[in-house]
Amino acid sequence: MRIAVVYKSSTGFTERYARYVSKELDADLVKYSDRKKVNSGDYDILIFGSSIIAARISAVEWFDKKRGDFKHSFLFVTGANPKENNPDLDKYIASEKAKGHDMVYLPGGLNYEKMSAPMRFVMKKMFLPMVKKESGENSLMYKMVSSSYSLYDEKYAKPLLDEVRKVLVENKE
Repeated sequence: MRIAVVYKSSTGFTERYARYVSKELDADLVKYSDRKKVNSGDYDILIFGSSIIAARISAVEWFDKKRGDFKHSFLFVTGANPKENNPDLDKYIASEKAKGHDMVYLPGGLNYEKMSAPMRFVMKKMFLPMVKKESGENSLMYKMVSSSYSLYDEKYAKPLLDEVRKVLVENKE
């Protein structure tokens, strides 16, 4: 079965996971800007990687339109939050599953150096002061969003890889 991994990445975390998943599954890696090259006549499996920004999955509308054209489709999303012990993230994932997005969350991080100027402005001039006011300057949240950091770890991609490999095994028989 042929697999396409399409990704939309702003600061590099989604791209890094997409490259890893693509390599592990011997799949074609496709930037979101080249997504028109991906069609169900050429691929059996579509994997789409994107990011969560302000409780919204970037470009998920494209995935929603395309996923039904493929025999199998998978969604992974990256974000700045840790995966473990995060009830707000768990609630968000549950709400997205209710919308039909059975997704795998992969912790990414923040990269101010690669962030667009408008996003960097929002983070530094609006979000950071709000976190400081609500949580305090010594809070973990404030310390996390004050500078760039990475939570990337290939281990987080294992559930996605396992799901896709299960489909590949089932379709060999």
